[in-house]
Amino acid sequence: MSKIVTVFIIVYIVSVAIFLGKVKDVITVSIANDGVKALYNKSYFNGKTTEGRNTKMLPIGENYAHILIFLQISDIHLSMFQDPGRILAFREFCNTTIDTIKPVVVIASGDLTDGKYEDGMRTKEFEEEWIIYNQTLHENGVLNKTLWLDMKGNHDNFNVHKHESGLYGKYSVQGQRQNGSYLHTVVPYSEKKWSNPSEKYSFIAVNAGLRPGPKAPWNFYGKVSEQEFVRLEEFEKIGRASNGTIWFGHYPTSFIITKTNQNIRNLMSQAAAYLCGHLHTAYGMAEHMYTVQHSGLLELELADFKISRRFRVCVFDHGVFTFTDVEHNVWPIILVTNPKNVLFNNPADLDVAKKSTHIRILVFSPAKIQSVTVQIDDGERSECRHINGPLYVLKWNPSIYLEGMHEITISASDETGRKFVTSHFFAFDDSSMSFSFLGRLALMINAVSLPYGLYFAASIATVLPLIGLRILHKLVKCHYISLRGITSGLGECGTAILRGFWVTATVNKLFIPLVILPMYLTLGPWSFDYLLDGSRGVAFAWGTFVEETFLPAAFSYVFDGCVQIFWFHIPFVCILSVCVDKRFRLLCWKEPNLSPFWNNVPLIILVVGQVLIASAVATCTGQHILFLGYLQKYSLVYGALLWFFSARLQRIHFRDAEAVWISPCRGRFIPQDQLFPSYSQETNDHES
Repeated sequence: MSKIVTVFIIVYIVSVAIFLGKVKDVITVSIANDGVKALYNKSYFNGKTTEGRNTKMLPIGENYAHILIFLQISDIHLSMFQDPGRILAFREFCNTTIDTIKPVVVIASGDLTDGKYEDGMRTKEFEEEWIIYNQTLHENGVLNKTLWLDMKGNHDNFNVHKHESGLYGKYSVQGQRQNGSYLHTVVPYSEKKWSNPSEKYSFIAVNAGLRPGPKAPWNFYGKVSEQEFVRLEEFEKIGRASNGTIWFGHYPTSFIITKTNQNIRNLMSQAAAYLCGHLHTAYGMAEHMYTVQHSGLLELELADFKISRRFRVCVFDHGVFTFTDVEHNVWPIILVTNPKNVLFNNPADLDVAKKSTHIRILVFSPAKIQSVTVQIDDGERSECRHINGPLYVLKWNPSIYLEGMHEITISASDETGRKFVTSHFFAFDDSSMSFSFLGRLALMINAVSLPYGLYFAASIATVLPLIGLRILHKLVKCHYISLRGITSGLGECGTAILRGFWVTATVNKLFIPLVILPMYLTLGPWSFDYLLDGSRGVAFAWGTFVEETFLPAAFSYVFDGCVQIFWFHIPFVCILSVCVDKRFRLLCWKEPNLSPFWNNVPLIILVVGQVLIASAVATCTGQHILFLGYLQKYSLVYGALLWFFSARLQRIHFRDAEAVWISPCRGRFIPQDQLFPSYSQETNDHES
């Protein structure tokens, strides 16, 4: 037994080392605002002026020129079964919104369709949903009005085999032309009359969809393959000749798996921004997910169109990138391009803004705009002058505002009486503000390493205490330390809790399975099932094999590993220790068992919860997993067997524990031969 304990100690010391090594990569969020701002300014400024990039900044005046307007919409989730309002809202977007804003480009960054059955659990591509998407674009003439750049998300990639493009390749706009990452270069309206325009902007789509695309829940993370990364490197070199580059994709960079020497954030660091979706609003906890990565990349996640009905209006105005996130059918839309929000300052833009002669505002509404007014700080409200299209300007002197932070408030109204007011802070010095912490956390945390860290932490928290108590028991038994010294200060309740775990650790029939389980979860396999229709796969904690392809795991650590440990194994160990302690006191201390039925109620509740989890997993991936997956069926068998053993433990099984936990009486420990005079005789009878 000592050899087994030694092996597990070594294994888990290594696990602790691995976990601590992951901690550095898990949380990469700098809390200090000044630190993030300094990183952003330094890397962004240096990146924008090296390696031959077109960095010519145009002077900002009052003319309607050098303006490129584009939109982003994400996570539309067109569904056959859920919320018909999504389809109606999407049609309005393709009709009224696009006709009003007149964007040069529209980015649809993934999850175009829902891909779920009516129960919301089972996943599959539905051709009807894709037909609705395709017909909506064609019926409203969208492709004649703008350049539509769509990219598949994980919901567009459910149950897609390795050598198939799925319905995305048949019905999407860009999927019919290429099934991977792609690049498009466009010019502003004012430049289209020239055969050799002086301005151009690049849009690079990042395809991080898994190939093959398994069913839920194995399809939550994205992956950029080596071949795809090389393709993106070529696009990045082409984009350097542009006045500005926008990267976009479905997954935030924190949810994209790449090789360690292929950092997707570094590759995109010279871009104006990376636009993505996927996280929606994190169940309402983070309405605005914006951050600047340590590489200098401005990353902007967009709330979903599915429920939030949000979309993003973006513009390059004289080379300066600005944006605003707005709610569908809320008019007028106001976008201030100069001066820009202090949250998104960078030195290159500030140099131009300091020399600008006019405040520039884009205002959009289906109805005619009646008035646009501007107020800075507590100054007077001034009426803006309409130049052309959506552009309104107001002459100003930026030198007045060179120090400190200032607030600009814009109010716009149209002829139907609709009015909208917005404001933001701007600054021309080192003044700064911070992004939302939860939003930054979601985008900057290493969500690939985090599941590994959580899983190892859960495993260590489960096993090391039992091993530690086993070692502690040996030390007490050999009189190296005293039990009285350990329990002093714990109180009656604390001592009872400690005793339950302690006694459990001394019973080999229970200790060995409880320690081996987390090791099995680490090595797997977890299930053998049809991860795609017609293709059986093997799921491990560290990855999935399906169609002769290895898909690296991340979400499976959370979905199965952490759920199994936190929701089953840890509660099970706690409940089992209580049952073992009561059995110990019944046999060794002769205490009556007053409520044998209620002792098992927590275990029954735990089993019911595990059955519900098993049912949910079976619904997602298929009924086979109930019979072929360890985590569902065999964990229940494992738990039932250990509970059966614990309920039928005999006094001989507690011999080791009894040598240490002699019942206290009147503040002292009674010698064993006085408290249990029949112990020696029972032992001799059992041995004979």
